[in-house]
Amino acid sequence: MNRKILLTVLALAVVLLATPYIGMVQAGKGQEKLDFLLHMEGTNVPPPEKVWLTDGGTRHVQGLPWEIRGDFYIEIGESGAVEAIPKECLSYFGLMDLMANTKQGWYVITVRETITIYTDGSKTEERGTIEILTQGENPGGNGLMVNGHGTGELEGIKITGRTATEMIPNPSPPPPTLLSIDRIGTVMDWPT
Repeated sequence: MNRKILLTVLALAVVLLATPYIGMVQAGKGQEKLDFLLHMEGTNVPPPEKVWLTDGGTRHVQGLPWEIRGDFYIEIGESGAVEAIPKECLSYFGLMDLMANTKQGWYVITVRETITIYTDGSKTEERGTIEILTQGENPGGNGLMVNGHGTGELEGIKITGRTATEMIPNPSPPPPTLLSIDRIGTVMDWPT
């Protein structure tokens, strides 16, 4: 019986590890893969929706909002042929969930983001949204995996990548620093 359970768990682990690569393998005729960069600078804005501590010392934070306080833009394509979408044509909504145990030295982060893209700076006509799910666990915040899809004109796009972060000075404190976040990867089927 234990052998069957072990084989089932191993098979499930292989499927879960292969999942991020399936979208890349399925790229075929008519599916153009372009470079993708979402850059944003901001900070978490307490309070979260819910916080609790378990007996083992694990702190749970659920629904911690993120606020853009600096640069915010998207770039699609390769150098020389980049579509740049400026901050004026974007709006952002994001929440982070966190489990951390400082005694044992581990954490798990999940971030759900919706970026609305507008046709121009008046923000009256939506082009579509990008829904991004970022997940990862220690060590470090760099390398969190990014998966996304689109709605509206962006229906059918697929984004895969990773996250790079850096603390930067805030030109308009408080707080004294901001977190600079880059979601870096590729996007398939971006409308041209």
